[in-house]
Amino acid sequence: MKKYLSRLRTLNPKSKLPILIAIPGGPGLSGKSLKGIEVFQSKFQVSVLDPAGTGKTKELPAQKTREEYFDRYIDDIEMCLLELVLKHPHSEKHPITFIGHSYGGIVALEMGLRFRHFSPRVFCLSTPLTQATMDRDVTNAYSAHLTDSLISKQKAFEKNPSKSNFKKWLANYGKLFFSKHSNLAGKKLMLSDHVSVQSFSRMEGLLHSDPYFYKRVKAAKFQKTMISASEDQLVTSKVLKRDAIATNMNFYAVPMSGHFSLLDKPDAILKIVASGLRAKRKSTNQKGKQT
Repeated sequence: MKKYLSRLRTLNPKSKLPILIAIPGGPGLSGKSLKGIEVFQSKFQVSVLDPAGTGKTKELPAQKTREEYFDRYIDDIEMCLLELVLKHPHSEKHPITFIGHSYGGIVALEMGLRFRHFSPRVFCLSTPLTQATMDRDVTNAYSAHLTDSLISKQKAFEKNPSKSNFKKWLANYGKLFFSKHSNLAGKKLMLSDHVSVQSFSRMEGLLHSDPYFYKRVKAAKFQKTMISASEDQLVTSKVLKRDAIATNMNFYAVPMSGHFSLLDKPDAILKIVASGLRAKRKSTNQKGKQT
């Protein structure tokens, strides 16, 4: 009997290509929010994560504090991924790739740290890496781009924190989430997702339960890369490059893409991720590339 609630969905289970595990953000979004990841099937066996409470999975038990909830959330994901990871021939020639969007990048990095003996490669899509970035830069960006519609939907969610109101709030993030090219598609994606209000509410504003998380990431020896989006108004490329340099991560910026960059430029992101399969780990002192 399985002891976890999260779920992995493998898009191409018969594939013999290297394994890639895709982790959604939020917290509270399901793997469905990673629209565009299906393109990666040309280079990887792709498994998409639905964290507990999302994608019609069961919610985690309640915890006393948000830090305790976060730890339970992470442990559940680790147990879910363990079976797939153990089946994989782990070596530098057969690395396991984790890719996480936004908050999912924090989870991806934590999985990289926990599975560090399995030659992991971690890619973060528009992921703030410090609590200060969350509290200052992301909060200020949100406040600067408030619209009447966004304010209205936020108040409706605060009054009645239902799944429907949560999705309507996210769908109205507009340019904070989506480029001008993908705003309509992004809005439809948010409205159709199977979200977890509990995960969002229990971990809202918390980057990680460990205040020294970024130091562990900085010291990690596995390949780790930040991929920012040029039109991201929520977590800008300038902010992400600063965080990437501070944690010894490689850095790329994808043009003409918003916070949900997989919607805009899945092929460009795939090129970055796939190119690292044979590339040696770059010096973390090098200036981040632009692509």
